[in-house]
Amino acid sequence: MKDIEAIKDNVLLNILMDVKKEVFQIFGDKLMQLILYGSYARNEQEHESDIDIMILVDVSEKELRKYRYIISDIMGELTIKYGKLISLTEATYERYINYLEVLPFYKNIHEEGVEIYGRREAA
Repeated sequence: MKDIEAIKDNVLLNILMDVKKEVFQIFGDKLMQLILYGSYARNEQEHESDIDIMILVDVSEKELRKYRYIISDIMGELTIKYGKLISLTEATYERYINYLEVLPFYKNIHEEGVEIYGRREAA
């Protein structure tokens, strides 16, 4: 996984910092990692590409479901603000770690992703 310093696009950095701020306000110390993945992480984005971000939190699956509408609201607000589709995907940190070697989706995020935020104990 790459570090956020790999990103040189200031507009993208502003978007990522906004996402980080909004998500941190919701989850606080339960937020384990924020990871940019997809075309922007690979630096292969096109004008119409969306900005894909994985939110990994230290809560149960049941508790995480309670936040889905709030996360959707953040996506909508930031998409309107920046005129760029921002796709937020949430998962429990436990699920991500447990399925990292099993699910190609998680493996690709881990290998190609750019860490926007990560607590020290995060992988």
